[in-house]
Amino acid sequence: MFKWIFQIFHIGETPTARIGRLGESASVKYLKSEKSMRIIKRNARIKKQEMDIIALDGDTLVFVEVKTRSQDAIVDGYYSASSKNKMQNLRKFASAYISAMRKKPRTWRFDAIEVRHDNSKIISISHFENIG
Repeated sequence: MFKWIFQIFHIGETPTARIGRLGESASVKYLKSEKSMRIIKRNARIKKQEMDIIALDGDTLVFVEVKTRSQDAIVDGYYSASSKNKMQNLRKFASAYISAMRKKPRTWRFDAIEVRHDNSKIISISHFENIG
């Protein structure tokens, strides 16, 4: 009944989920201001698949996977975002998403964004275009 209140105010959100949400928000700001992309959707879901950000870069539909890491993380976000299994899931999602669109894009691509943080402060954002 009050589920929407919990969603709006992020009640019960774990610290990891909070950091992830902050990383996604920083990524959206970056894509809009630095790359002039238009954000279509955040946290899009199709069945069990999820996409962090769907954006338009000109006429190109861009599926963006965001990885938020602490500044001292050993594995870069790019590597976990572009693993074989992850790319397979991203392709399945993109295929389902595009087939449901009325007007199909001429081109699309997969990007990854790595957000490095020190607790709740964003330190850096790295954008990897066309990862696979």
